[in-house]
Amino acid sequence: MKRLGMLIAVLIVLAIMAPASFGAVLIDFGTGTAGAGGTIIVSGANVSGSGIPVDALTVSGAPINNGVFDTQGTASGTGNTAANPNSAALAFDTAANTITITGGVSALGIPLGTTLLTGSFSSFGVTANGITGSLVNAFGPDTKSNLLLAALGLPTNGTIQFSFGPGFSIGFNSAGTGNPYTATSTDIPNVGQVVPEPGSVVLFGTLLIGCATLLRRKQGLQE
Repeated sequence: MKRLGMLIAVLIVLAIMAPASFGAVLIDFGTGTAGAGGTIIVSGANVSGSGIPVDALTVSGAPINNGVFDTQGTASGTGNTAANPNSAALAFDTAANTITITGGVSALGIPLGTTLLTGSFSSFGVTANGITGSLVNAFGPDTKSNLLLAALGLPTNGTIQFSFGPGFSIGFNSAGTGNPYTATSTDIPNVGQVVPEPGSVVLFGTLLIGCATLLRRKQGLQE
């Protein structure tokens, strides 16, 4: 009985000492005020894009620095101004199965040239009719820059698993001649969920099994 009490006490102490948990974290990259820009090429069932401006970073559910932030980078759009000339750049290629967002977020102390997001496609769909089209319902796993995670008070040790979509969408158009298209609107929502550390899971599991074993033994002695 004394051993059971000690195990229960250890479980309580570990629960108290465990890091504060938080719900899903949303990190959304969007057009913002950048307007249309970049280049999109549709080739059969595949599509690629480069230099697409994502000027707004929206954060919610993070421990700190939730809100909307302006990005900086090498991408330019029709809505850029002298005061805000360039934005972070989105590039992707469904054939190569890659997607990246590169740029900086000065308000969060993140310098230019930072790879803010890198990932791959698990699924995507594309439509194009020569005048308008969109890349919709794309999703897949991705990794965030440690600089971005740290600025939001999030762990940088891989305990949060991120994925983009399924709300990922890019609207694009042309002069009615097909390729190349110009991106007119972009929205890439990213949701991150906390992944329990393997060591913690094993420790808690071991302690719970120990408690169950002692309870069974105690019941056996009482019968």
